Amino acid sequence: MNDVPALEALEALKRQEEELVFTSFDHGDAWRLGSRLAGMAQAAGHAVGIDIRRPGLILFRAALPGITPDQESWIARKSALVLRMEASSALVEARLSSAGIDPVATGWLGADYAVTGARFPFGSAASVWSRRSLRQAFHRRRIMT
Repeated sequence: MNDVPALEALEALKRQEEELVFTSFDHGDAWRLGSRLAGMAQAAGHAVGIDIRRPGLILFRAALPGITPDQESWIARKSALVLRMEASSALVEARLSSAGIDPVATGWLGADYAVTGARFPFGSAASVWSRRSLRQAFHRRRIMT
């Protein structure tokens, strides 16, 4: 692959996953993080779904006004990808794209998985938000305070 911007984006995503790591994360942390994200999204008027989970257990979920039942299915499919690949959906998408692999066309990942950005793993939990919002919030130290 000779697409320099795509390679730079891939490296940036790898760095994010190396740098944005919690030393611990429990149910209380999930509640505080999810509540904070929901408050920020609501204040900005964004229709979002927030889903923080670990394998087999949803720790926090919010569906703000404007989210649809279709988005609930999309969140579940993205969660399945993150939990299976142990990487953000954006990083999985970038890795596959840089390798020239289309998992849908090859039939490698079925309908239970959504290979598209915006889910981010941390430890054994994963949550939904945009990479940009996550990065900004961490850099501003606004999420967990």
